[in-house]
Amino acid sequence: MGRTWVTLFNAAVWTIWEAQNQVVFKGISAELAVFVDLVRFRVVWWFKHHGKGSAEPITVMVGNLEVCCFEQIPQKVYKAMAWVPPPKEVLKFNVDGSFKKEIGRAGIGGVLLNSRGEVLCSFSAFVGNVDASTAELLAIQKACFLCVSKASVGRRKICIESDSRVAVSWVKDDDFGNLALVDVIYDICSKLRLLGKTSVNYIARDANVVADGLAKRGVALDGENVVWSFCQ
Repeated sequence: MGRTWVTLFNAAVWTIWEAQNQVVFKGISAELAVFVDLVRFRVVWWFKHHGKGSAEPITVMVGNLEVCCFEQIPQKVYKAMAWVPPPKEVLKFNVDGSFKKEIGRAGIGGVLLNSRGEVLCSFSAFVGNVDASTAELLAIQKACFLCVSKASVGRRKICIESDSRVAVSWVKDDDFGNLALVDVIYDICSKLRLLGKTSVNYIARDANVVADGLAKRGVALDGENVVWSFCQ
């Protein structure tokens, strides 16, 4: 696993440098958990980009860096769905919501990436005591808000991906049947029209693990954490 550790060290140094700049120049600090997720994601994408090591899906490698240096195992009992990078001219914003019924807390999270798998933005946020479907919808709303807030992002073609078929259907079908969420759905649709080149699509849960992890972090927060990292 020597090569993995070298790459891990380099990714950590790079991410620390970026985080330092965020703090010094913008006064923005990141949660440790979000920092760790960014480091792991960068390690995996380095191996994938250079065609080295394991042929496992990215989602599997992010959760277990040890497989980065392993050759592909011919037979697998289960094959996870892999996150697919967008075309060069497109950005992908993967989002997710998480609800812990036992403690009555919900969180949302998301990560914006380019075609090289570079993280441009990530967020985690606590959204109160709402059900899972509402949290999923709020995650889509947050992604839309962040895209609108950055002109350099908003003018790009963006694909927002959620693993909630229900939330995606509410947005794509302009389904205002859920009266409690009319304002949220309307706001999302308004922002999508404003962005012009942004779509909302369903993605398998296996290919959305980074956003899922960020959403779970959001459950534990008291507010929100948003980190921008323009490495386009």
